[in-house]
Amino acid sequence: MKVLVFFIPCVLLILSTLAATYAQAATFSFDATGSEPLYQTILTKEVYQASHSDDLQDLTIRNAIGEQLPYALLPYEALHPTQTVRESKPLVIFPMQESASIPTSDINIHLEKSADKTTIDVASNPTVQQQKTTYLFDLGKEHPTLKKLKIDWQGAEGKLIAVEAFSSNNLKDWNNIGQSVLFKSTSAGQTILQNTIELYAFTQDRYLQIRPAEANDVDFKLTAVSTEYSKVQNLPLPQLWQTLVLLNREQASNGIINIDFESLARYPASYLRINLPQQNTITSVQVLTRNQTDAPWVMLVNAPLYRLNKQGRDTVNPDIKLNPKVARYRRLQFNQNYGGIGSENPLLSLGWLAETVVWNARGKAPFTLKIGENSGTANAIPISNLMPDYRPEKIAALPAADLGLINSAAV
Repeated sequence: MKVLVFFIPCVLLILSTLAATYAQAATFSFDATGSEPLYQTILTKEVYQASHSDDLQDLTIRNAIGEQLPYALLPYEALHPTQTVRESKPLVIFPMQESASIPTSDINIHLEKSADKTTIDVASNPTVQQQKTTYLFDLGKEHPTLKKLKIDWQGAEGKLIAVEAFSSNNLKDWNNIGQSVLFKSTSAGQTILQNTIELYAFTQDRYLQIRPAEANDVDFKLTAVSTEYSKVQNLPLPQLWQTLVLLNREQASNGIINIDFESLARYPASYLRINLPQQNTITSVQVLTRNQTDAPWVMLVNAPLYRLNKQGRDTVNPDIKLNPKVARYRRLQFNQNYGGIGSENPLLSLGWLAETVVWNARGKAPFTLKIGENSGTANAIPISNLMPDYRPEKIAALPAADLGLINSAAV
C-alpha cells in the first residue's frame, strides 16, 4: 500500500507554541461586587485551555486568605432546557402553479421563396414561459416555534436542487426564513442524502412556502414535509470554538484519505465544524478519535458534508452535533470513491457549550479561580447543596461575576 504524507509548513512551530499553552496553570479573578452569598459565572475558553483534567476536576475557587470555597458546575442544558418534537406529523402540501421565465437559446428561422428572391427571417427567443410549482403549508393559527424542515421528494436524482423557505401571517407579505440545497444519490450501495432546511431563525408564522430558488428546477416534486419544533424558544447558544492543528494527511492506494488533527487542551467537544476548502464539494466523512498515538482509532460519527455555491451564495452543511467528548486526536476519513475531497485540506474546529459555575462567596474578596494545578481536594458539590430549591430561573437570577485572567504559569 502506497502512503503519501503531507505536512503543513510551520506546524512544528505551532505545536510548540500550543504545547506551551497547554502546560500552563492559570489564575482568574472574579469581578464579584456586593456581599451576595452565591454568584454565577460562565466559564471562558481560557479556563478549558488551562485545565489538565477531564471535566474540569482541577478547578478550585478561593477567597482572600486562600480558603477553598464550595461550587457546583452546571452544563448549559441544565440552565436552558429545550423540549423538541422531532418528526412531527407530516404537513399537508398545497402545490401552486406559477409561470416562470426561463432563459433559452432557441432561434426561429423562417424561409420564404418567390420567383426572384429568397427571404430569411431569423428571430431569437431569449426566454420561454414554463410552469413552476411552489408549495404552500398552513401551520395553523397557533403552533410551536418552528426551526427545521425535513423534505422528501421525487425526481432529480443526483441533481442539486436549491430551495428557499418563506413564512407569512397573511399570505401577502413573505419573509425569507431559510435556504438549502437538496441532494440525494446512491452508488454502489452508498447513499448521500441532504434533505433538511435549517431556518435562519425561529418562526411562529402561520403560513409556510417552499419553492425552488432557480426557475429551471422543475423536474422534482415534493412528496412529504415534516417539521422540527422547539417548544421553548432558546437563547443563542454561547458556543466556544477552537480550531485544531493539522498534523498530517495520508492517502492510501484504495482511495481512503486520512487527515489527522490534534487538540492540545481538554475541550469537551459537542459540535464539529468542518470547513471544506473547495466550492461545490459534496461528500461524506467518518470522524474517528483516540487519545494515544499507539491506540486504535474509535469511530465517532459518519456525516454528510457539502459546500455549494448557488447564485453567488455559499451553502454549507450544519455543524455536526455530538455527545460531549474529550479527545486528543481526531481523524477525518474520506473515501475518494464516494465523493472524497480534493487536494486541499479542510479546517476542523471543535465547539462546546460553556458551563456555568455557581459558587459560595464565603469570606472576604478578592475571590480567585485556579485551574491546571494539583491543588488537593476540589470543593465541587451538587447544586442542591448550595440551593436546595434550585430551578433554572432561580440560578439565572443570581448576580453574575465575570472572569479576568490574572496570570498563567508553567506546571
